[in-house]
Amino acid sequence: MPTKKLIYLDAQNVSRLSAGTSIPLVSVIKQKFDVCLSATHYLEAVPKQASDFPLAQGRLIFIRDQPDKIFMPWHALLKAEFENLKGKNIDLFVDRKNIIGDLVGPFKMGDIVRRFKDSLNSQIATIGNRPMRRKLRSHLVRRGKISPALFDMLESIRQEQVEKAKSYPAVVPVLNAIFDVAVGKRTEDAANNALLELLSDPEGMCSASLYSEVDDVFGFREILWEQSDQLRGRIQPIVDSILQNTGAFGEEFFKEVKKGIASQLKEIRFLAEIASILIDEQVGERDVLDLPGTSLFVRQIMLIARNKIETYGNPKSPDFGRPVKIDRGDFADLTHTIYAPYVDLFCCDNATKARLRHLGYTQAICVTESDIMREIAV
Repeated sequence: MPTKKLIYLDAQNVSRLSAGTSIPLVSVIKQKFDVCLSATHYLEAVPKQASDFPLAQGRLIFIRDQPDKIFMPWHALLKAEFENLKGKNIDLFVDRKNIIGDLVGPFKMGDIVRRFKDSLNSQIATIGNRPMRRKLRSHLVRRGKISPALFDMLESIRQEQVEKAKSYPAVVPVLNAIFDVAVGKRTEDAANNALLELLSDPEGMCSASLYSEVDDVFGFREILWEQSDQLRGRIQPIVDSILQNTGAFGEEFFKEVKKGIASQLKEIRFLAEIASILIDEQVGERDVLDLPGTSLFVRQIMLIARNKIETYGNPKSPDFGRPVKIDRGDFADLTHTIYAPYVDLFCCDNATKARLRHLGYTQAICVTESDIMREIAV
């Protein structure tokens, strides 16, 4: 039996297919293609507000059940590409059973307990009795452990949190795990398993993203977005440093400055420097273009950096002179495109398609369901 071609669906396709508006399309697609998704889809699927819960749960169920292949998280793929260039043979697809663990990364219970204690400190601060407040803080902060004097208070808070969580019952086992680790009733490994079990279930992941107490203690959103935030933190100084060098120029010089910036951002040397930052290893100028996903990703980052520079460095712009703002959303679509060189048909929005074509990506791209149907018919 011949190997099927690979199709990578974007977040819009996932939303439509999971909502049941294009059910026949799933079966048609699978006649010719293996459906590919990535860890990035999980980040985009979680609900942003309570009203989105049912649709978000549907998206996560689709992501869990439908794909034939799951790509490793984008930051892991960048490293795998580089290792494969050096002679290794790392599979870019991962076992779907392990995807949550790969996405969340190492579970640091010490950080969880620290967050818990910070939360508890906030609770103690509300106590009107100053001597009692000082006594409780002494047990908590100086000794670094939960003392018997705090145990009753903890049990009271536990019940209060569990009561609040009735709307999201999936989070209750994790809340209990937090308290049990804090008082020494449960090991860190057991709490780790409770978190992974929660996030492996679509209802649990939706609940964790909406239930503020879990987010406050676990830093749920920080865990999910950690790599994207690190990327933003690395790109921001680059944009800022270029703008600092152009800030002294007036309006009449901006066009020339912009040309120079555009030329700089296209340099192989500069692409290799950014790739080295992302991979945490030295990437040579001869190597960067031999890393398909990395090269495409870095060049798009440079396009976004250029747009930011034009926005914040143009004396005519209302944002001229303001601190540069780079949002998580600026990179959300980019992390999908890392996988484009590894599939036969890549689905995305019009803006992403335009960027990819501008950069010379020649493989098939689909924006609408009609596009997909035409490719299937070929």
